[in-house]
Formats: sequence, structure tokens, C-alpha cells
Amino acid sequence: MKKIGLYCIIIILFTLHCLKNMPSNSDNKSMLVPIIKGEIRLPFGGTGGGTTEKAVCDGKICLGTTLVYDGTSYSASGNNDGIPNKNETIRMDVSIGNNGTSDILGVSGTLTTTSNLVTIDQANATKSFGKLCKKSGSLILYSSTYFNDINTWGCRDASYYNTVSSSSSNFRITIPISTPDNSVVPFSLALTDSSGNSYNLTFNITIQSLGASIVLGTTLVYDGTSYSASGNNDGIPNKNETIRMDVSIGNNGTSDILGVSGTLTTTSNLVTIDQANATKSFGKLCKKSGSLILYSSTYFNDINTWGCRDASYYNTVSSSSSNFRITIPNSLPDYSIIPFTLSLIDTSNNTWTVTFNLQTYPTGAIILSARTVYDTTFNNPLNTDGDGDTIIEKNETFRLNLGLKNTDTVAKSVSALTLSSASSYVTFLSNPTINYGSISAGATVYLNNSSSANVLNTWRIKIDNSTPSGTQIEFLLSNITGGFQDSFKIIVP
Repeated sequence: MKKIGLYCIIIILFTLHCLKNMPSNSDNKSMLVPIIKGEIRLPFGGTGGGTTEKAVCDGKICLGTTLVYDGTSYSASGNNDGIPNKNETIRMDVSIGNNGTSDILGVSGTLTTTSNLVTIDQANATKSFGKLCKKSGSLILYSSTYFNDINTWGCRDASYYNTVSSSSSNFRITIPISTPDNSVVPFSLALTDSSGNSYNLTFNITIQSLGASIVLGTTLVYDGTSYSASGNNDGIPNKNETIRMDVSIGNNGTSDILGVSGTLTTTSNLVTIDQANATKSFGKLCKKSGSLILYSSTYFNDINTWGCRDASYYNTVSSSSSNFRITIPNSLPDYSIIPFTLSLIDTSNNTWTVTFNLQTYPTGAIILSARTVYDTTFNNPLNTDGDGDTIIEKNETFRLNLGLKNTDTVAKSVSALTLSSASSYVTFLSNPTINYGSISAGATVYLNNSSSANVLNTWRIKIDNSTPSGTQIEFLLSNITGGFQDSFKIIVP
């Protein structure tokens, strides 16, 4: 018993020695074993790519969200999608939470990085977080560089920090155009409070690639006598004409594309592109509005004047010197198909390539000028399946009626027409050989002399359900005996 009592006395004396030499308050964070970096899960997230699956904590302070503003206010510049891209200057709102049971007063933080891929504006590198309220029960409360005034905003939980709110109180970071896509940039946030305690939080943000892709819209021809063009002004590319071509392109992505320009080239020696008019501006390409692709063109290239425009605006030619200029010689064979490549670049040096063909015609030709679609679900005898909006979409079976126009001054006829497509996403369920008969001069005639497509002798076509959004599908209309061909394209939403 005496030995046991001696051991107890030794243990008590050792314990008193440890308590006497315990680290000061500024070092207590190293003793909070549960708050080890990467071990505590907190309810946070963000759009800036700067948070991870697990919380980052140092002592009582934990990292919340890192939200990015990349609009054009507060000395920022970008496409305003909330995603850090190259060639942007961003404002970053960082939130931090108090995982302790007492308030932390007068918190400020200085942001640094060891990376040379970005530059932190030193005039905006140290920011105030104000007071960090203690936990409310088990609920961690946060502050941020934006919501840093406790008297205005109160004590706020994590749910307030999922939407970016920007001002000059946020950190300011420049991402140069040379920064590679998908670069991971490390940051360190050195924090101090009014009691002199210090903390350090580390996190990364990813410089993401632009969330955008470009699809071709329409190619419209002006062949009048203005804007250094010359022709018969019928909107049809004929031999012995110099035309202006208005090309529209759309953005099938979730981020705006800024300052787009395009250079037109061809591998054909049948036409000549005027090099002084081979590179044109498309301006800003707006991101999709829901599932609706928005377009710009060489004519409608000023977003401030025209706004973000859907495909319906690009069915009528509007010409000026802003359009491409192409000369078609007199030696051009009838019904030649000219391949073009449009090489596109934006202000951040992102690049895209769009290819298309231009169908040329003899003077006075019969041309494909209109089409109607029936895509309402209807069983026998039509056997169509769709939503009835007359837009050709994936996983729809529709009926198609085509209108042919006679551009000559005398009546003409065309017969034995068939429709085809090289696309693997298209299945012809009914592909009749069509006879249109005689078409009066200047007239447009549909099959059955009616624009209605809900009849049995029209083309019945299915678009596969696996067709990617934005896919272009070309259809070729030709007659079996030769001497006529025309084509049209659709873009699958």
C-alpha cells in the first residue's frame, strides 16, 4: 500500500508540472487534437474551385468557401461566370468559420501564394474578416471578406456563403493569358486576431478551361451591288458573282466567350476569298439560355447593339462590309460545293475550328428554300414521336416536307428526288422518291402543294437519342438522274 501511495504522489506531481508548463493561449490551437487539418467535415462548398471535400482548420478557425467574381466591376475583368479562367482579373471572397466556444475578435488575413501562375494585388492582399462568432450549439458560424461587418450582417451560418457577393473588400488576383488550363494554384491565408493569436489556412484554386464550345449557325449570301459585291441580288451564290457572306456561330456552353474573331479559308481553287475581308469580328458569344443556343455573326457582332440572339434572327441576310467577301469566277461548274474552314480565337487565346460547305447554283436554278416539320406523337398511320414543337431534336421521329423555289423567269420541273444524310445519328424510316412536277417562275412549291408535313408521302426520319447537343447534321437532296442537288443543315439542341 505504501508503494501504491508513493506512485500516486509521483503522478500528481508530474501532472502539476505539466499544467504549470502548458503553452500560452496563442499556442493552444496545437493542443486541439480534434481540429487537425483535413479531418473535420464542415457544411461548405464553393464555385471557385478553392475548397476540398474535407475542412481545412488551424486551431479554432476553419476555411469555408472561396467564391470567385469575374465580372467587370470592382477592378475585375472576365466573362462573369464565377469560374477562374486565364486572362481574367478576379475578386475572391473567402469565408472562415469559428469552431470554438468563444468569439474571436478583429480577425484580418493576408493572402499569399508560392505560384508564379497568378499575381495577387498587394493593395488588396490583406483584408478584414471582423468578428468570428462562437459556435451556436454544434453549428459553426462564418464571416468573409465581403460579410465582414458583424453589426450589418450578424452571425451567419454556411448557407450564406454559396453565392458570390463581390466588392473592393475581396482579394484581387490576376490570372495571365499564359496560365495553362487546369493549373492548380496554392494559396496561404495568414490570419491574426485582436489578441495577437495567429492562424494559417491553405487551399487551392483550379484555373479552369473555358466552359464553352462553338457551333455553326447559318451562312447567308448577299449578291447585290453594294459593299463591293456584284451579282443578281437573289441571295444565291452563282458563278461570275462577288458575294458577301454573313456567317453566324453559336455558343453551346455555360460561359460567355469574349472578343471572338474568325479567319475564313478554303482548300478549293474554284473561288477566291478577299484577304482584306478574310478575318472578321463576331464579338461576344453569350452562353446558352437554358437549353437555347445563342448566336452572333459577322453582321450582328455588337452585343451592346443587338444583344444575345437566338437562331431565329439569322434566317434573313443582312450585309455590310463586316461580312466575308468571296469571288466566284465564270468558269465555276454548276452545283459546285465549296469547303470552308473558319478558324476562331477569343481574347484569351482559346481557339475553335468550324467547317462548312457552300453550295453554288447555276443562274435560274431550282433551290431548296423552306422546310416544315411535324414531330407530334401520333401512331398509325403517321408513326411520329416527339414533343410537337417543330424543332428537330434527339430521340424524335418526325415527318419532313421540303419547299423548292424556282429562281428562273420561266417554269421548271424537277422529279425523282431523294433525301440522304451521311450522319450516323440519322435513320430514314420512310424515304420516298418525290416528284414535284412543274414549278412556276419565282414560286415555292411543297410536296402535295401544301406546307403540311403530317401526311404519309413525306420523309419520315428518326434522330438517335445518343446525338450530342450542338451536333450539326447535313441532309442532301438530289435527283436520281442528276442535274439537281441542294443541301441543308440542322443543329440538334
